Amino acid sequence: MLFLVGISLFGLVIIFVYALVLPHSWYDKASILGVSIFIAIATFLSGLFLGFIFGIPRTTETQSLEPGKTPEKPTEIPMYLENKNRLYTENSNLERISDWLTTGIVTIALVSLKQVPEALQQFSGYVGPALNATTAGGAASTSGGIYGTFILICYSIDGFLIGYLGTRRRAAVDFGKGIFEEEEIIESIKTLLNPAASKEEKEIVKRDIRRFLRISPVSPKQQENNSDSESPDSPSTKQKDET
Repeated sequence: MLFLVGISLFGLVIIFVYALVLPHSWYDKASILGVSIFIAIATFLSGLFLGFIFGIPRTTETQSLEPGKTPEKPTEIPMYLENKNRLYTENSNLERISDWLTTGIVTIALVSLKQVPEALQQFSGYVGPALNATTAGGAASTSGGIYGTFILICYSIDGFLIGYLGTRRRAAVDFGKGIFEEEEIIESIKTLLNPAASKEEKEIVKRDIRRFLRISPVSPKQQENNSDSESPDSPSTKQKDET
């Protein structure tokens, strides 16, 4: 990944050097530099988007219990916790869009593969005047179109690779984090509902649930106040009994 970022930075150095060595006024040099940077940003973001689309991971569906099958101890663990079918499922619209776009882009690319050189030539002629250079005799040079094509190829490929690798590395972790925490909470609730679990295990599970749900831990003083308020001799309990 750092190597690809280095390529982008090296491309920026080439852009600045190209604009400075041209025998034009500073106004023209600034104009050429701005157009070059705009082309680089546009092609980089386009490649980044395609890399993201191609790199979206797939989520695997969890298995559920067979129809009519019940858990071994239904009185201890609720059925919805034992069944692997969640109350909600992950939204896979982005994955479907990624599949459709990937299939369409690859199909169009294969069909139009022979037209790529012509398309690059047209792009070169389109951006050439904005990136124009002159020869030693003052005549117009074709280096502007070649330079623009270089920016297109370099930054589109670099952006695609950064988007693809970044998505493959981070998206799977971020997408799976919520599923993992959900499974951990379900297992923790099973432990709390299990009569055979010790008090120490249940305290550890409670701390894990608070951590997953971002709930601040209960201090010993608050626990003591809660236990006092729930005791039969507490004033709040007596008031409830009287009412």
